[in-house]
Amino acid sequence: MTSLIEPHRWSILTVNGDTAAIESTCRYKELGTFANLWTVTFDKSGKCTVCHMWNNEIRPARAPANSAPQVREQADLCRDM
Repeated sequence: MTSLIEPHRWSILTVNGDTAAIESTCRYKELGTFANLWTVTFDKSGKCTVCHMWNNEIRPARAPANSAPQVREQADLCRDM
């Protein structure tokens, strides 16, 4: 079981007909911080019929070894994602 460090924060990005897009951020003690995106579709009675959720871990930025700007190849950027 995972433990939330902070309250779960969310906001509605947009509503289009019966479908809403929602973003959220949450921090777990064991797992780290995640940015989430949900798309939720409701039926005429307001019941959720479809829910898709994407979880993206937010990793802390790495401090550069020196103050010189870092130039990175495209392959390096993709490998770190």
